[in-house]
Amino acid sequence: MIDSMYIQKNVGFYDRIIRIVIGIGLIVVPVLFGFPGWLIALLAALGGSNILEGVLGF
Repeated sequence: MIDSMYIQKNVGFYDRIIRIVIGIGLIVVPVLFGFPGWLIALLAALGGSNILEGVLGF
């Protein structure tokens, strides 16, 4: 019963790598292609969260 209260990792090794790569892409690609500033900020936030999820594995 106590174990169900903790967050468990739900992604495998390859899923984590894919999330990190997509996160980096969401940060770098908009800057390289000259997207508007508001869109760069939005995609960078999404990319950062993907990287964080990939590193932590949750």
